[in-house]
Amino acid sequence: MFTALLILVLLVLAASLGSWLFNQWLSEQRRASALSLGIGGMGLVLLLGASAVAIVSTSATWQAWIPGFERALPDSSTKGAPVAVADLGTADQWPATTCIKPLRVTSTVPRRWFLDNECERPIVVMLAWCDAARSECTAGARDARWQYEAAGLVLTSALARPTPRRMPEHEAPITGTYALAEPQEGALRIRYLACYLAEPAIAAITHDTMSSEEFQSTLRADACYSRVASASQAAARSGQPPVVSFH
Repeated sequence: MFTALLILVLLVLAASLGSWLFNQWLSEQRRASALSLGIGGMGLVLLLGASAVAIVSTSATWQAWIPGFERALPDSSTKGAPVAVADLGTADQWPATTCIKPLRVTSTVPRRWFLDNECERPIVVMLAWCDAARSECTAGARDARWQYEAAGLVLTSALARPTPRRMPEHEAPITGTYALAEPQEGALRIRYLACYLAEPAIAAITHDTMSSEEFQSTLRADACYSRVASASQAAARSGQPPVVSFH
């Protein structure tokens, strides 16, 4: 590319110099001979031809002359390609979302987001967060980087007594209040969706006499917990925030 461009530039300069010299000589002559006219015409043709070739050959690759320009251009090969976003259903399938009340405490370092369940029954939360100061958090962006609580978050009611139970394979927390620390000098964004646990799963959480195997089996069989766990894992692979269809 560079060699061809250099040759074209030299041709243009040579043709321009020849044409200029011929014009200077011709201006001192009263009558122009056929040979001089021929040489002048050839010089002009070379000038125009070299200029045309230079313009045509470099018009498609002029971006390469500017450092960093190609990196700034959008990738046309991925234009219009769909971004894999988990299908989370409709807002009616996440009725417990209104139970969650997030509260950010700004007097501590690092700052923390506290999520409380203000409903009287336990819920399962699909929780996602993204640091806008360090990554792309726009929904649908190809390089979005949202993190998820791997198997969801079980929030008991605020008045319920604490339980030490967890889901060992995913370490899913079961608590009345959940704290999410905000990175230093970060800009944390959080998204969440929630549904209600069914009665068998609620009983498994509140009854300490139930064996660990029976407890885990009961919680896995719960439709709400299963939906949150599968949706969290699918959305984590895409890096996208939780998105539902609102009708």
